Amino acid sequence: MKNKLFKLSMLIILASLTVSCKKKDENENPRVYKYQSIDNGVFRMFTKTGEINDQKVIDKFIKSFNNNYQGSKFPFNDTEYYKTFEVNFNIISETKAQVIYNQNKIVDAKINYVGEIAYIAENDTLQIPGKLYKCGQLKCMPEVISESPLPVGGVLSKMLETKYAKFENNELHIPIISFIEKKYSDNKLIWQNHAMNYQNVFDTDYFKSKEFTDTIVIFERIIHYK
Repeated sequence: MKNKLFKLSMLIILASLTVSCKKKDENENPRVYKYQSIDNGVFRMFTKTGEINDQKVIDKFIKSFNNNYQGSKFPFNDTEYYKTFEVNFNIISETKAQVIYNQNKIVDAKINYVGEIAYIAENDTLQIPGKLYKCGQLKCMPEVISESPLPVGGVLSKMLETKYAKFENNELHIPIISFIEKKYSDNKLIWQNHAMNYQNVFDTDYFKSKEFTDTIVIFERIIHYK
């Protein structure tokens, strides 16, 4: 009987230590990742037969697109947009963070993981007219808080301001992507321009979809924090 009580008490002590360690580990060693730089970016080209690595072929496709498309040229170098990511991240624990814009603006955030991607969702909210749908080429989507009807019809969507990041090589990386696409619809050639920059990750499942019919070129840049 004494032996059983001893074993039971030891299990309770071990369980208490485990819970205590988990709570400690979750909150200790907070780290600030400071903005460093944005890299020059890389182009990747995909067709129905797979990835094309020949840079001359990629350059020719981009030139053909820019000659045929009336509008923003690819790639779109939006320096003002890039500047909005010149912030610091205070990673408090696996689930808590702060986004430090400057000394006068520090925003609390929560962290959720989907695979290797960290969704850093700030307490600040954004509002856009219309219902939010997932774009087939983009992997990540912010959390929608509410949808309110508008007097003129439609809805107003409220969502959390979210940054998508990866922790790699002792750094925090934020990807910025843009892409152009040539596809066919009803046997007609269509050029699609997504030359605007998205803070997101390309969804490779798009290659399996019916929407992907010909060729796409993706331009990805990484913002480095350490």
